[in-house]
Amino acid sequence: MKNDQRPEPLDELDERLRDARQSQNRRAGLDKPEERLARRQAFRLAGRAGVEIVAGFGFGAAVGWLLDEWLGTWPWLLLLFILLGTAAGMMNTLRVVWKPITGEDLPHWARGGHLSKLGDPDAAREKAKEADEGKK
Repeated sequence: MKNDQRPEPLDELDERLRDARQSQNRRAGLDKPEERLARRQAFRLAGRAGVEIVAGFGFGAAVGWLLDEWLGTWPWLLLLFILLGTAAGMMNTLRVVWKPITGEDLPHWARGGHLSKLGDPDAAREKAKEADEGKK
């Protein structure tokens, strides 16, 4: 029985594949778990940023097309809402990627809503506290 002394062909192939994967990971710099995690997070962030832009464009195009059909202003509202939707998508992309890239909170002008009118929310809370204490 010569086969008892030799490793199985599939076991040998499995070992060669494992060695090739390890070698490839070392060359790509992915032999450490934290590097793999960082790369996955970067791809996830890039994917979400792309989805935000495409979603803004698509939503703007859909709203513009519906309004153009309803009001009979073809193609002006479509063009306007494509621009607005794309701008909104880019703003959302900025909100998504700002902190992971810079490590800082968003500037007040990029927060949107009521926060951009107040400026710094912590300072606004402090002013409100001082005003309440002054009334007492």
